[in-house]
Amino acid sequence: MTTDGTSIEGDAPDARRPRISGLYATWRGTEYYARFVRDNLYIYTRETPLPAGFKTSVLSFFAGQLRVPGNEIDKLIRLESICKYRAESFEITNIVGDIAYLNYRGESLVRVALWPNMEQTDKYEVQGEAPLAELTDLEEVKTELPLPDQDSR
Repeated sequence: MTTDGTSIEGDAPDARRPRISGLYATWRGTEYYARFVRDNLYIYTRETPLPAGFKTSVLSFFAGQLRVPGNEIDKLIRLESICKYRAESFEITNIVGDIAYLNYRGESLVRVALWPNMEQTDKYEVQGEAPLAELTDLEEVKTELPLPDQDSR
């Protein structure tokens, strides 16, 4: 449950399990991971069996997806999920099982790229993975976004 009273779909019972960075839409009182595909907004669930109306997700790390008209969304946020791994700052881009996929946010690119399971994928970017249990200082930075298609509400 968030501080504004909405529930967060797919939250694990373990309070240490972070959410992944990205777009989140509140639909019918529940906050879902969301993506725009062209002009369509899709929300995603890990819940099984799938809630009413949801179809099997094309994203392998979610169980189901549902296209939702923009005028049915109550709130839209951009979430940046930040953590520390080995005392360095990372953004959590995905979670599969107990492994977090990370983007490095610091300045020691060459040093961090040499760590196990890290790779310098571009001149100014290091990506990799780490066990969830080794992440510390979990923080969510939220930015509220304008709602799509609100003129038809």
